[in-house]
Amino acid sequence: MKEPSVVTPDNLFQAGARYKAPVFQRLYVWGKQEFESLIEDIENADPDIGQFLGAIVIKDLGREKGPASPSSYLIIDGQQRLTTLYLILLALSHIAAQHNRENNSTFITQTYLAETKSPQFKGWPKLVPTLQDRQTLWSLLEQYAPQVEWNFAAEPGEQKPRAQDKLSYQWKRIYEYFKDKFVDASGNLQDDMFEESLRSIQEYLRFICITLEETDDANSIFGRLNARGVPLDLSDLVRNEVFTKFKTTDAAKAEKFFDKKWHVFEKTFPAETLSQFFPVYAYIIFRGKVTKSAAFPRLQKKWKSTNPQSILNDLQRYSAYYCALVKYTKLEDASPELNEIVEHFARMPRTTVTWPFLIETIRAAVDRRLDMGEAALCLRIVESFLVRRALLGLEPTGLHAVFKSLWAKTEGQPSEVLKNIVTATIKCPSNKALQEVLTTKPSDSRVIVKYVLSQYERSFSKKRKFDQLSATAITIEHVLPQNLAAAWTNEFNQKAHAECVGLLGNLVALSEAQNKSLQDQPWKEKKKRFRGSNFKSTQALAKKAAWTPQVIRLRTRELADWIAKEWPDLGTFRTKVK
Repeated sequence: MKEPSVVTPDNLFQAGARYKAPVFQRLYVWGKQEFESLIEDIENADPDIGQFLGAIVIKDLGREKGPASPSSYLIIDGQQRLTTLYLILLALSHIAAQHNRENNSTFITQTYLAETKSPQFKGWPKLVPTLQDRQTLWSLLEQYAPQVEWNFAAEPGEQKPRAQDKLSYQWKRIYEYFKDKFVDASGNLQDDMFEESLRSIQEYLRFICITLEETDDANSIFGRLNARGVPLDLSDLVRNEVFTKFKTTDAAKAEKFFDKKWHVFEKTFPAETLSQFFPVYAYIIFRGKVTKSAAFPRLQKKWKSTNPQSILNDLQRYSAYYCALVKYTKLEDASPELNEIVEHFARMPRTTVTWPFLIETIRAAVDRRLDMGEAALCLRIVESFLVRRALLGLEPTGLHAVFKSLWAKTEGQPSEVLKNIVTATIKCPSNKALQEVLTTKPSDSRVIVKYVLSQYERSFSKKRKFDQLSATAITIEHVLPQNLAAAWTNEFNQKAHAECVGLLGNLVALSEAQNKSLQDQPWKEKKKRFRGSNFKSTQALAKKAAWTPQVIRLRTRELADWIAKEWPDLGTFRTKVK
């Protein structure tokens, strides 16, 4: 490790150097809060003593492309800050160009953004973000700094980058901020303010720069550091742990493994769900004997002598089933019946504490260690258990104690699941309890109701041989409005309104657009609109001449009866599969 030194952004970006995020780094994650904090530092920077922004850690890779090439550095810690500063300099260059300050724009671009000193490497960007963010940054450079003939061939971006990403959002935030700051109401650039801000960025901001040498283990050091403002999430920690398995001299091999295998694995997960996978995975492989906070340390210990490919292979044994529960995709080796119930769980409010058991059950069926019918029956038992409890407002507190060892106790045998899913303290409501609560208590605050009504719509359409409306998101409409409007007072007094408005029978499925437009309209207007609903069960209500307390109570009883059959009492399940 070289002697730490104090540097400014001017020192870092003006030198013939390039800063690259390594494969184990996370994506750009800074948002509004972190940007505003950095702006506060820039605005408050003292010309005499400067403004300290913390430490950055880089690793000297030397001149990778020969003696005429710029020096390359891996960004071990500080990627978020350096990327944000790079975007700020791009914004200043673009604003200067827009207001005919070509000298300012060219200076910023050629000094801080692009390599210009070596003809062979001219147009190389001085900052290279993670693979997933490159295409976004390359597009911004081409659009907002067109005076440079950019050369991205050495670090191409993804062919299919993220459609919406934090880097592009941050760019818009940065550009709008400085445009509002520097451009007055007449559209003129305030030169003094522009020059002062540029000088503050160039000279007044300070970093402690720690430069690692070839023998220093960059991966391990990264794992011990926290980027300023946004802590590492579990997926960052796992990724780093996997890539610590590569030797310092195996950078090319690590890049290839990330590009061809690890990154492909990460992309199979729906957005923002990768980190939640690892605690579920840990619960499975440690058979429930681990807490969420201890998941990563336990995985570290387990993987101590395991190579990256073996780690990836084991993660992939479970990841497809997790992803299907998050956002349903057909499991090719599962039966139609099992696929159907998996799709149910993907549409239900997530109770991830149950997922280790669900994943083990699905996996055992796909591996032919468990009968497909028995696996589907186990999942239906769990669904009935969860729906009934949710409809009565029973909190999921305590379910971890049941489900963390349910697979170990039952190995997916339905009769054993029925014995172990209910305990002295964790109950499943009976038909009597279900009927009593649903017909007398409000249901409109229950999160599960949207799923219940979507299942009712599917059942209603299937029974009448209508086409299924599978892709339409639903909202919940109170037919009798939550506010007792004057048009409803002929049928409802205050007491009847209070008793009926939240009942299940007063709730129907509507599209979001139609729901917003209905508001507190009277029944004769609502029924006209219901006729045009996408939902067949809602269309059917338009046949009713009036919407009265008696109609609501009758429909509530009908729905309660349907629910009791759709999600049966656990005591009525037949545990033998034909």
